[in-house]
Amino acid sequence: MRTSALGLAAVLLAASMPFAARAALITHVRSLTVPDTSTGICTNKASIWQSAELLFPQFDPAMGTLTGIRIFFDVKLVTPAKLVWDNERDESRTGRYSIRTGYKVVGPHVTPSWHYYYAWNWYETLAQDSDGDPDFIGSDSLTQVTTTAGRMNKKAPGPSSFAGYQGTGTVALRFRKKTYSDYPDPEKKWNFALRFDHTGETTGTVSLRYEYVPEPTTLVSWAGLFGMGLIGLSWRGRKGK
Repeated sequence: MRTSALGLAAVLLAASMPFAARAALITHVRSLTVPDTSTGICTNKASIWQSAELLFPQFDPAMGTLTGIRIFFDVKLVTPAKLVWDNERDESRTGRYSIRTGYKVVGPHVTPSWHYYYAWNWYETLAQDSDGDPDFIGSDSLTQVTTTAGRMNKKAPGPSSFAGYQGTGTVALRFRKKTYSDYPDPEKKWNFALRFDHTGETTGTVSLRYEYVPEPTTLVSWAGLFGMGLIGLSWRGRKGK
């Protein structure tokens, strides 16, 4: 009886070990809204920066060993961004005009890249300045609008270090939005007035996922239970002799 009990304990204890070492996931999700805004008249290259700070729980080291971190964002441009160009030169200009909306998430030890929507006007011609003022109307003007209800679901790179993500407090991630324009102008002879009528409202979610190996409490519990069982079996065996 004692030998068979030891064998059973060994088999069940070995079976429990993979479960104790199996990786686990915790995902925290936060909603965000970056409101629509507008600016006045700009010249040449223009951009508008907006951001939203989101707080997430840190990973509690008491839960186990942290092995990885992933950051995701799923955002939607629910109203369009709008940019108006106005040629201020006394000659017509043909160029590739653009308006872009870029997104990225910044956090401790995270080096993100931009992900963006864009709208191009391929080699559109703007007439020469008609009135000497940026009135943003007429043949010397061009209006660009981004796609409404565009959606983006991206994974940002994981941190190069877990510092700042472990503890019992919070960690801040900053969602950044850039609405901007650019165009090829190697000779820098262009002269435009730009006006952002809208940056567009952006809504969505940012997620922080922890990958970790739980503390082997399952293994310890099994070992304790089987140990107690073996003591009982051994005691009963001796008592029966």
